[in-house]
Amino acid sequence: MCPDASWKTLYCTLPKDLERMILVPAGTFLFGSFKHVVAVPAFYIDAAPCSVGEFADFLGRTSHTLQDRWDRPGELILRVDELEAQLRTITANDPDMALGGATCDDALAYARWCGKRLPHLCRMGEGGPRH
Repeated sequence: MCPDASWKTLYCTLPKDLERMILVPAGTFLFGSFKHVVAVPAFYIDAAPCSVGEFADFLGRTSHTLQDRWDRPGELILRVDELEAQLRTITANDPDMALGGATCDDALAYARWCGKRLPHLCRMGEGGPRH
C-alpha cells in the first residue's frame, strides 16, 4: 500500500515483497565530515539483509557468475571455486544466514533481479535520515 499518491509512480511498482520492507520516513541527517544537512525523501528498505539461501536462489535462476575475490591488486584471497563451495555448504547448513562478502556487482545484480535498487550513498550515511 502506498503512503500517499506521490509514492505510486516511484515505489508501488517496484518490489513484489513490500510486506517484508520497512518504510523509512522522510527526514534530514548530517552527512560527511562537514556535516551537511541532507534532506531524504521517504523510502522502503528491506527489513532483513539478503540471506545466503536467497542469493543462492538468485544464482540458480540467473546467468550471474561469481568472480574471484581480491584483497588488493595481485593478492587473491578466494578463488571462485572455493567461494562456490562455501556458498553450497552454508546454503545446505544455514540458508537463513545473512550474506556477507558480496561484491558491488553481486549486490547490484541481485537488487535488479529482485526489482529493487541499492540505496543511494546519502541514504547509507550515518544511519539514514533523522527528523
